[in-house]
Amino acid sequence: MSIERSIIARSQPHVVAATAKRLIEVEAAKGCEGNILSFPVALEPKYSLTNQWIDDYQVVEVDNFSEPVSKSKLTKVYNCWLPPEHALEWFRAESFLKILTGARERICFEIIGNSNNINFEFNIAEGDLDTLKVAFNGEYPNSEITSSEQIKKYHGNIFFKDYYPLPPYHHLFTRSTELLTSAFEPLIYAYNKISHESKGFCQVLFESVRNNWHCNVELLNDIEYLSKTVNDPRSSARIKQQLPSGDIRNMARDLETKAHNDKPFYAVAIRAGIITNENEYDISGLTAFMNLFQHGGSSLKYLTHQDYEKILSTDEIKNMFNDCLTYRPGFLLNSSELSGIVHLPSTKEFSEKKIQLNFLENPLTIQTNETPKEGIKIGYSNYAGERTQVHIPVQIRKTSTHLIGTSGSGKSTLMENMILQDMSLDEGVAVLDPHGDTIKKLLKLIPQQKIEDTIYIEFGHRDWIPIWNPLKRTAHHDLGRTANDLVSSFKKIIKSNAWGDRLEHLLRNGISGLLHLEDSTMYDLLILFEQTKLLSKEKNLLVNTISRLVTNPVSKRFWNKDFNSYRRDDFAPPHHKLSKLLNTEETVSLMLTQPENFINFQNIIEDGKILLIDISNIGSESREILGSYLLTLLHNYSLSRSRFNPDKRKPFNIYCDEAHKITTDAIEDMIIESRKFGVNLTLAHQYLSQFNTAQRDALLSMGTTIIFNTNLFDAQILSRELKGKVEAKELAILEVGEAIAKVGTDIFKISTEMPKEIEEKHYAEEIINNSHSQYYRPIDEVKRRIKIKLKEFYSVEYEIKENLPTENPNRFEFEYDEFE
Repeated sequence: MSIERSIIARSQPHVVAATAKRLIEVEAAKGCEGNILSFPVALEPKYSLTNQWIDDYQVVEVDNFSEPVSKSKLTKVYNCWLPPEHALEWFRAESFLKILTGARERICFEIIGNSNNINFEFNIAEGDLDTLKVAFNGEYPNSEITSSEQIKKYHGNIFFKDYYPLPPYHHLFTRSTELLTSAFEPLIYAYNKISHESKGFCQVLFESVRNNWHCNVELLNDIEYLSKTVNDPRSSARIKQQLPSGDIRNMARDLETKAHNDKPFYAVAIRAGIITNENEYDISGLTAFMNLFQHGGSSLKYLTHQDYEKILSTDEIKNMFNDCLTYRPGFLLNSSELSGIVHLPSTKEFSEKKIQLNFLENPLTIQTNETPKEGIKIGYSNYAGERTQVHIPVQIRKTSTHLIGTSGSGKSTLMENMILQDMSLDEGVAVLDPHGDTIKKLLKLIPQQKIEDTIYIEFGHRDWIPIWNPLKRTAHHDLGRTANDLVSSFKKIIKSNAWGDRLEHLLRNGISGLLHLEDSTMYDLLILFEQTKLLSKEKNLLVNTISRLVTNPVSKRFWNKDFNSYRRDDFAPPHHKLSKLLNTEETVSLMLTQPENFINFQNIIEDGKILLIDISNIGSESREILGSYLLTLLHNYSLSRSRFNPDKRKPFNIYCDEAHKITTDAIEDMIIESRKFGVNLTLAHQYLSQFNTAQRDALLSMGTTIIFNTNLFDAQILSRELKGKVEAKELAILEVGEAIAKVGTDIFKISTEMPKEIEEKHYAEEIINNSHSQYYRPIDEVKRRIKIKLKEFYSVEYEIKENLPTENPNRFEFEYDEFE
């Protein structure tokens, strides 16, 4: 062999190695260079077929960008809403990206925020919306994305780092499986410390490549292998030697991972920093999370805002971020690698620490984002950033509504808003308020057109007495039905262990008998049931008068024969209740002793009037008895509409605040019966312990339960009633105006409306004066009429002072009262 041939033979491997090295330098540098161009370009680097590499190698300068980009096509912004218990699953994050390979344009994934709020969002082309929704709903099924207005977020001063890897591009980037937890966790904690004047951001642009980069990656691996076999110091200068088996396995693993057939490639750009009004800002803490990522065993390189300011203007830099543009080609990552920087992190820890991510309003609480659209509005559901009205449908409302929550949590405000809605629908309303605050405010909120329809009844006024006599005969009303209604009302205010057939028979005949008298009153009923062994003069007169007036043979026999056979203890329960009313409150005593009646509850209900009953100015015992009696009487009158065709029954709404003070043992029956006759019953109170077990069970069976802030004991019980969809601690930390509403079988977290503002011009005084003129009499006038009536009927003089005395104040023997 000649010397020349020998030299050529010896130098051939080195020539090949040099050529391979140059090929790697040219091809493998694509997307891995920090050259900033003066115009925006496509994300995907310029692609060269492998058979063109030699030609490209011979070119002195190779343009690594595909083509300029005139403007952004990403016109749609979608916010991500995460459940507080969201758990990151890497395989789902990668599957999400694989589905997005069908997108026709680049996609921008951003994390942006501060201590006020941290938001995950996608900027996307309109034509790719369906692809994004399918991918998101499929791989993040418990999360939501919602459309948001596209605004220019990047203004002020922008300090940032634009990251890129060192060549060659076919080396491995840190994969998600090596991270174990999300790299965004330290990022979010850093953002949570940023004041509201500034915003941290991480912007990732990615686009599925259009060319077969898998082939290029494979060839680059082959060239790298060839280069190592030639230049390996362990190989002979004459004999090309295979690398050790361990190196071959590592290279095969790298190739299999980077250019895996099931892991599509993307062109990627990532930059992170802060938007602020400050002139200087150290962003090293905000970008520290990028230290978790390596490429080919080396840390990522980056360009800073200062590098960009040498090429681009301030406006161009802002537009670059606002329009999701890039001024240099992106680098190549496969789906596994990209999922490490495009995913939704686990949120449980952030939720517990009250970090303000865009959380769904407790997705365990909300069964569906399809809130009821008709019926009475109770508030708003903030689901995935969309504020939608929540209503109680008409049919469900007929099954009664239960409001529970601590004092000041928002119950009364919700009741006010519900009542005003009923008024606007021209529906009848009755409100019983033991405290009086709700009614006093309602008086100032009632519109002018409802003045004539509003009846304000205040028990306890010093100068005016409501003229109401429940025993007053009403024309065209059946006496038997009236007696039944009154007996039913008594039954509900007398303890169940004191009620029996004997007492019911006595009450029914007593009330029915008094209804035959022209001017009978509750005072007459008290006399009739007084606990004396012998008949008093008044009692004897009453019995004889009733016996003479009744025409029914059975009733006549009762008064002539049976009545005197009752023992004194048989009269105790109703007598005790009546005596408390007539002996403790002057205004109530006068009202129930006077014989006239200006307040016709039956007509109020049938005509759809507005009845406001204020019992706050009387004593607690009288308030309990009278309130319970009025509630049951209203309810019974409502049920008496059974004689009307269901289609002609105008809805009537009964509201009771502080319901535990005026409800009875028969509340279960009230709830069940209300459903049948178009009566919408709403009861509000503070604690479950305010009711006995049977009453509590009845309350929890109502069609709608609205739970405001509660104590932990009640929260645990109510959580079970919500089938565990809401944890007890969530109920115990609700803010004022927040509530969990169970409407039928659907459960929502709602925010109720703010309290209505009282206008400077209101009609409270006009309503009160109007009611006084129609439904009251001055106290002195009432006393005068009572005196006349008692003298005429009983032929006895009575002096009426602070309370209404009996002929002998000590005549009634009260040994004990077990019927409270």
